[in-house]
Amino acid sequence: MILNLICKNCGKTITKSRPNAKFCNKNCQYKNWKKDNLQKIRDYATVARAKHPDRIKEYTKKGRQKQLSTRMKRVYGIDFLTAQKMLEIQDGKCLICGRNIQLGNGNRSMERGVIDHSHQRNVVRAILCGKCNIGIGFFNDDINLFERAISYLKQKENI
Repeated sequence: MILNLICKNCGKTITKSRPNAKFCNKNCQYKNWKKDNLQKIRDYATVARAKHPDRIKEYTKKGRQKQLSTRMKRVYGIDFLTAQKMLEIQDGKCLICGRNIQLGNGNRSMERGVIDHSHQRNVVRAILCGKCNIGIGFFNDDINLFERAISYLKQKENI
């Protein structure tokens, strides 16, 4: 005997041979449990953070690094380690202004490095500080515009 039941979590019709089926799949079952036990989950997480702050810190750092690496791979075609090697070759400095930079959000005293890439050729060029990368972006990677800006600044230098 097949019954048409409604999933308790998402409201979809479920066709199961079990008359006591309440969810269409394990994911819906977990979401429903999570919704009902949110405070229990938060309490457990608070206790775990207090017991193992070093583990949590390391886990969070690895998670951010993995997330950053995944995004870099998807957007620029390079992973975190490759970008880190590029930055080491640059002595940890922005190639334009010379500021100390690093990848990720670890050290607040250093500028965060960003990946500079050519939109036309879709090639990674270097790791720059955010300000220099934005400056290049505002000039649309156009060397002639940079030269005109330099000329303008030289003309107006004494004002």
